[in-house]
Amino acid sequence: KFGAQMLSLKKPTELEGTQVPATMEAAVHRFFWGNENAPRFLVSALLVCGVVRMAMGMAGVWPVVGISDAFVGGAVVVFWAFQEWWLHKYLLHAPFKWMGTEIHVGHHQRAFYHVSIDSMSLVVPWFMVATGLLHVLFPAHLALTATTAYTGMGLFYEFTHYLAHTKAQPKSLFLSNIKRHHMRHHLVDDRFWHTFSWTEIDSIMGTAPTGSELHKLAKERRAAASGSEDFRR
Repeated sequence: KFGAQMLSLKKPTELEGTQVPATMEAAVHRFFWGNENAPRFLVSALLVCGVVRMAMGMAGVWPVVGISDAFVGGAVVVFWAFQEWWLHKYLLHAPFKWMGTEIHVGHHQRAFYHVSIDSMSLVVPWFMVATGLLHVLFPAHLALTATTAYTGMGLFYEFTHYLAHTKAQPKSLFLSNIKRHHMRHHLVDDRFWHTFSWTEIDSIMGTAPTGSELHKLAKERRAAASGSEDFRR
């Protein structure tokens, strides 16, 4: 469905020995009730942070949820979206070697269709560091609002990245666009299409070739592939 639209030189393959969900229902069930604990941790953290923020406001301990919370929450959502792009482009695809690039290279080398969910050893420390930094930047009530928004975006990222690597075809135009966007990153050229939550950021940052640029890119890749074949012969 997506291949013709991507000018892909690679066909998405499935990792052997894995059960990759092929429907949205199976994908959702696998994400929230599978062996990985990170999704359930993020859901729990999101609910706890949100409920505590609202309860403390209603009890009069903190200001009630208001315009300041909406502004801070919105700012965190925007920050997260740009953070995705920056971390993906400059750290996970960094020109220098470190643990993150090695793990990400392995991710790209695997078959496209596989279950991709971050481990608790990454998610929990990340959550704790982010929570600490947000409490340094904001007063307690707004810090908890920011933490709620940040956690929500983290959960959204985990789900959409996981979903992109399943065989499920979302009916939602929004989710199918995210899936197509990430398939291009893996199957066309990993120098481009770095974002998830807001795919337009790649256009803003100049990492989403379209039209003639995309055809030129595909032509270059075909020429490179042909050259590799000639060399092997």
